[in-house]
Formats: sequence, C-alpha cells, structure tokens
Amino acid sequence: MPGVSEHTEVGSQRDILVKNSIFSSDAASDQTSSVRLTHALFLLSVVILTYAPVIVGTYAFLDDYGYLQPARGGFHWIWTFCASGGRPLLAISHFLSFSMSSKVSSLGFVRAANVATLCTLAAVIYFALSRAGFPSKLSALMAFILVTLPPFQVLAALATSAGYPLEAAAAGISSFLVMQSTGDAKVFVKLGRLALACSLLLVGMMVHQNEVMFFWVFVAILALSPRERESVVVRKVSYCLLVGAVACIVEFFIMKLGVAVYGAVAGSGRAGVTHDVFGKISWFVKEPLLNALNMNSIEPTGWFAVATGIFIVVGLFFYFGGSLRYRLTMLGMALMLVPLSYLPNLVVVESWASYRTLVALSALLAFYAFLALQGYLQVLRTFSPQFRQRMLLGVVVCWAIFSGFIATRNLVRYFVEPQAIEYHLLKGQLRKIRSEEHTSEL
Repeated sequence: MPGVSEHTEVGSQRDILVKNSIFSSDAASDQTSSVRLTHALFLLSVVILTYAPVIVGTYAFLDDYGYLQPARGGFHWIWTFCASGGRPLLAISHFLSFSMSSKVSSLGFVRAANVATLCTLAAVIYFALSRAGFPSKLSALMAFILVTLPPFQVLAALATSAGYPLEAAAAGISSFLVMQSTGDAKVFVKLGRLALACSLLLVGMMVHQNEVMFFWVFVAILALSPRERESVVVRKVSYCLLVGAVACIVEFFIMKLGVAVYGAVAGSGRAGVTHDVFGKISWFVKEPLLNALNMNSIEPTGWFAVATGIFIVVGLFFYFGGSLRYRLTMLGMALMLVPLSYLPNLVVVESWASYRTLVALSALLAFYAFLALQGYLQVLRTFSPQFRQRMLLGVVVCWAIFSGFIATRNLVRYFVEPQAIEYHLLKGQLRKIRSEEHTSEL
C-alpha cells in the first residue's frame, strides 16, 4: 500500500531527525501526558498573569465607546459596518459582547473572556509545537513568547477585539486537518478534511481576516520545522496554498457583496484592491516588516530589523540542513509564507500597518528566529548535544521572561493607566455638568 509505506518512510526519517537534533535526549522524557499537562497548565497560568492588568483595569478605548451606544440602540448599525467589510459574523460577536457590557466598568469581563481565548490559542500553539517534535518545555515557552508579542497586547487590551484569538486557533486546527489530508489514501476522507479546513478558514475570515492568517504560522510549525523529505514538504505546503486560496477567494466575494449592499462603510481603502504592486511592496518592507522584525520592541529601528532578518535567513539555512537544493527549497518556502501572513493588508488599497494587523507576521518571524537559533547551535559541533540543548533552553527562557515583562509593562503604561485616567477625568467632568444642571433647575 503506497500510503502506508510513505507514512512509514516519513515517520522513520522524522525519528532519525529527532535523534540527531540538539534536544534528542530530552524528547522522550517530555512526551508523557502528565508532563505535557503540567507544562500546559503553567503556560495558561503565566498568560493569565501577564494579561491580568487588562482584566482588573477600568477603562475603554475610542472603538469601545463607539460600540457601547449602538449596542443599546440595536443590531442594524453594527451589522452594516461589519458586513460592508466582509465580516458579517463579527457583527454577532460585537453585539453580544457589548450588549452584555452596557457600561465601561463592565468591559473588564469582555477583556477577561478575550484573555481566555488567548489562552486557547496558546494551548493550540503549544500542542502544535509538541506535535512537530519540539520538547514540551520549549513548546510551552515558545507558545508564551508568541502570544505576548506586541500585536497580541493590542488584541487583549481592546474589548472590540474580543474573540479574535479564537480565529487564529481555528486556523491552527485547519492547518492540522490539511496536514492530515496529505497522507489520506481515501479520496472522500481527504476531500472531507480539506473542505472542513477551508470552512474553518472562511468562518474565521468572516469574523476578522488578519487573525486567520495565523494559518501560515501553523503551516511553518507543522510542515517546515520537522525537516521532512522535500517532496513531502512541498505537497503539504501546496495543499495549504490551495485551501488558503479557496477561502480567500470566497471571502473576497463576500466582502464585495457587503460593499454592494451597504457601501464601503469602513472606507473605500479597505474595500478596493490595490494596483500599485511596487508601492505595496515598498510599504510592506518599510512599515509592517520593519515593525515585525523588531520583535518585542514597539520602538522599531531599521538596523535592528536588518540584523534580525539576516539572523533569521542565515540561521534557517543552517537549520534545514541537507543538500544545497533542499536548503534553498525549504528557505524559499519559509520566505514565501512571510507575505502570505500579511495578505489581507497587501491586497487592499489602504496602507495602515497597525499592530493588530501584525498578529500572524510577528509570530511567524519570531518562530523563524527560534528555528534560526537552533540552526546556529547545530553548527557548534565542538559542544555536546546536551550542552547545546541547555544553551537553547537558557536563551528561550530569557526571551520568555523578557517578553512577559515587556508585555505587562506595555499594557500598564500604554493601555490601562492612560485610558483609565482619561475615563475618570471624563466621568468627573460629566458629574460636574450634571450637578450644575441640577442646581440651576432648583
């Protein structure tokens, strides 16, 4: 049976790669269910602790204020705005969230629910990394790093972003289904999994398009990091490209239908497809890619972005190993996923590199930096695998601590404190006006 023999060959090759990896001695001990459960619970605990300020803080953003009043008045305004942008399912999420939160003081419950969805995404990333062959400790640490990058800080701080991380988690499940379908010998099973994967992507896009691009992050985790045979990787990525293309085309027609019915309520820049290809490429390099390559820093600099880019490309070349053709093929597919992770913002006329659009791009580049670090350590043959394993774990632990600290600091300094002060000042002024009006009436 060709399907069985192919799976056996791929499985044996993966076992060889695990044995030769720098963390081979720790791989077996990390695969027990009790160890995984412990690491998963620890991951969820530190994510909640990191994002606690947005839960306990009393504040609101401009977007939040805009939805509070319409939610009281009815569903029509929210539906019109969301449907015109190709996001009809987002209207349901917004209406339910803000109907239950009729005042600013209750928005903390919405943000708490959003942090819970962020924990779900962290868990899905953790299990995807574990499935790809990474030790449980490293998987938990990298999952934490990815969900504490600046774009996720914005998602957690905004009540209007409630539920967005769930689309990224659904994209991970979709990616897993596509990977599973590549080994199916039965046509109906294969088509069923591909259809379900495409449906998950489409539903996610009908909520919010940017977070669904996390699909390509999971493609990198599940297809590129195991370092399987070139033909296997190409087939997996090709299936993912097919599923992604179908979902994007259907979503494009849904958006055009919304614009035709309601007009470009969200702005003509978001509703139109750009024809300035070279202008978009230049903008992508100078703004989104620059910001994403600065990793945890929210004050991007060009020299750091260039250094990070070189570090990633050279490190990935070392990481993939094998023949020159294999390395270049894998590196080419890895680089191809970079613009795909930012696709919704590249195809539209509008050029606005807000941090909440960088969710997938930032996470993908951070994961590439993790693989690149392993690539450099693989070259250091003078050190034992155990010592290189400890070096890798030490660097990732420091990165995780730094990422968590920076995330909490940014949330308090740039989100919770200034918005809370603004809210209390505004509330005080309104009370003063009402008191004066009441006095004048007397």
